Amino acid sequence: MIDAKSVVSKLKGGALGGAKIPHGLSNPVLRVMEGNLYIAVFVYIYNRENLQLNRMPRPIHWIIADISTGDIIKEFDCRINDFSRAAYENLYDLNDQSLKKPTRDDFAEIYSLLDSVRMEYLESGKCDYETYGQYLDRILEITPRSYRQFYQELSNLREGILC
Repeated sequence: MIDAKSVVSKLKGGALGGAKIPHGLSNPVLRVMEGNLYIAVFVYIYNRENLQLNRMPRPIHWIIADISTGDIIKEFDCRINDFSRAAYENLYDLNDQSLKKPTRDDFAEIYSLLDSVRMEYLESGKCDYETYGQYLDRILEITPRSYRQFYQELSNLREGILC
């Protein structure tokens, strides 16, 4: 199993078919589809004005990846197969001054929680919902309020759904 940091790097390179379009990628979450557990991320495209104002459009794609290798299984266009109920015409303000800016050490700690959940699942087929809840809480703590809904909608791992 590769670590979550390596998964994120792999997904960044493969998002949008590798196109060189300015885009951002969410932190990974877990998603259940057709009885299987995947790593999932959403992708949003931005322009210069979005960067200057720090107001981003909603995600336009989302990706599921292999829980162990991080290999992309499928990338979805939100206009065809959406994970969110959010409006396309809105811009989401990322200027949340109450957020603590995470350090590399913070990300190492946060991603280790996700890696623990993944390893437990790969070894035993069981989901550690408590640790995953801690992971998701930590991700939401560093995510601007306006973008939290996308993490909550993309992550559908709830006790009883899979394991």
